[in-house]
Amino acid sequence: DFIGLVSIETTIKTMLPYHTELQRFDRKMRRRSAQESDVDKEADAIVAAFEQEFSKTPEPEFEKSVKLDLTDANLKRWFGDAIITSAIQIEDLSSVGALDLVRLLDYPGDFVPVVSTTTENSTTTSQNVHVIDTLALSKELARSYVQDLLDSLVRR
Repeated sequence: DFIGLVSIETTIKTMLPYHTELQRFDRKMRRRSAQESDVDKEADAIVAAFEQEFSKTPEPEFEKSVKLDLTDANLKRWFGDAIITSAIQIEDLSSVGALDLVRLLDYPGDFVPVVSTTTENSTTTSQNVHVIDTLALSKELARSYVQDLLDSLVRR
């Protein structure tokens, strides 16, 4: 079942006031002048900086000191309208129609939660939740459209 989706940017912005460690990490990331060109090295550097900020209190007290209980009330208060709580239902993602594409591209947000149904045999079905990146989808559709145009010109 789909429950909800909140963007990373909204989550970080909302949680910063609750964690001094996260605030220090955020400041450190904003002050960084050099970034690694190698993606793996860059990810390692970011993880190391994160661990450095969050490892100043010894275990197990540390986990207790930074833990925040997530209740329905907190979730609504912290994220409110930023929570996307409804997903688009598309039965078969392998054969998406034009109307489904319009629904995906018109969705309010960069990422669209989609619930699809998979039938494994005649009696067993399961629901799958996917998150579609609308920017990537738009680029892929544009690329496909241009390729079709070029193909039609070559056939003339």
